[in-house]
Amino acid sequence: MLVRRTAKQQHESSHPLVVLLHGRGADETSMIPLTELVPAAWDWVTVRGPIDLGGSFTWFDNRGIGRPDPASLEQSIAWFRSWLDDEADGREVVLVGFSGGAAFASAVVLDDPRAISAMALLHGVVAGEHVSGRLESTPVFLARSTNDQVLPIDLAREGRDYLADESGADLTEVVTDTGHTIDAGTARSFGTWLAERSVR
Repeated sequence: MLVRRTAKQQHESSHPLVVLLHGRGADETSMIPLTELVPAAWDWVTVRGPIDLGGSFTWFDNRGIGRPDPASLEQSIAWFRSWLDDEADGREVVLVGFSGGAAFASAVVLDDPRAISAMALLHGVVAGEHVSGRLESTPVFLARSTNDQVLPIDLAREGRDYLADESGADLTEVVTDTGHTIDAGTARSFGTWLAERSVR
């Protein structure tokens, strides 16, 4: 696994840690532009997915777009949590994912909401067990598009409805018509949400 870090980040740092997860078929460098939105006093790390697709990477094997293979997802969550426990070292963690990285981020958080302070899901479905009240006021930023040609409509709608109506999350939602991409307006809104975040 290859990570990119800010020069200021030290393992013993007490600053909140923003962990950025790329989409399927990309790598950790694709998330670096978003690091410009991380508050100056915070640390960030971008992570490479554990499954090699032949020069690009992903977080889990699929049974279809947005539909993780359960065994693969479970294995990747265990791998990621072991890494994160060491990397975070007790710090507050904000988990940020794009597309397949968002699906993986949601699965990680739903597996153990107490391990994450906040999460941002950028154009991805919600994976994991949808249990009512599970997120218990966890701050969640959700960016979605009415013109997304990648995500299955039913899964995107199901995830959005769960977050808004059942999860118990403190949801901030941004809706665009710009497709499966992080446009400038969404990036600004995400940056504002991150800057205002009061992590627990």
